[in-house]
Amino acid sequence: MRKKILKRIIKGILIILIWLFYEFVLTYHYKTRRCYENIREVHIGDYIDKAIRTMRKGGFYLIFLKETQEIDYRDRGDDGGDHVIIFPYKDEDPMSHYPRIYYNSKTGKVVGVSDGGFP
Repeated sequence: MRKKILKRIIKGILIILIWLFYEFVLTYHYKTRRCYENIREVHIGDYIDKAIRTMRKGGFYLIFLKETQEIDYRDRGDDGGDHVIIFPYKDEDPMSHYPRIYYNSKTGKVVGVSDGGFP
């Protein structure tokens, strides 16, 4: 009798844990995708704070951002400030196919946006 009750309790706990894991994975995938889609709404000339708010809209409030400093990225002909690339990332490769935002750290304005070929 006790074994049957114990088995049912363990089975119930396992089902709940599997369901929670599944929900977390789906939510994470959806919100990450929303961040990637929102990058298309970021425009050159926007301030970086506005760009980050736009990217987070409907997605994660705290998304994974990575900053990589590069000097005179693509020689854009602006005031020569260093550009920092910000993008949501899933791996350690800073030049992966994930979307990126390029901005000038001196002016704080977006100088380039790449959707990374994200569908």
